[in-house]
Amino acid sequence: MPIQQPEDDASSFDGLSPKRILTEWTEAITNLYKNYQELSAYIDQAIGQEAHFKEDTNTYIGQCPLSQLVTLVTTIQVELEKLLQDVSKKDSSTKLNPRNYYQKLIEHTLLVDQLNQQARSRLHLLSLSAS
Repeated sequence: MPIQQPEDDASSFDGLSPKRILTEWTEAITNLYKNYQELSAYIDQAIGQEAHFKEDTNTYIGQCPLSQLVTLVTTIQVELEKLLQDVSKKDSSTKLNPRNYYQKLIEHTLLVDQLNQQARSRLHLLSLSAS
């Protein structure tokens, strides 16, 4: 369902214009996808090298425990599914008030930004030597 702009273009949501809300949401989702792909590649590579991999072992990549990567990637998958379900709801209040869509996008962007921050932290730890 396409998001309609509010009738008043001068209106803002938490001080943000509708265009900025959409731009920030798009950037956050794009970054999350890139981070997810990169983390998944590290996991696949590590598991491929560890034929006897167990999630509870102390396998590290750089200075990051592999178990933390698996947990974060799983969390990203779960949260994205929740976000998709949230925006897919057939909610009559959002049909009547497109402002609710923008509010949802703001909330989703905040959550995705948190996941991106966690991903960047893990990716930084991955880049450090294991010593």
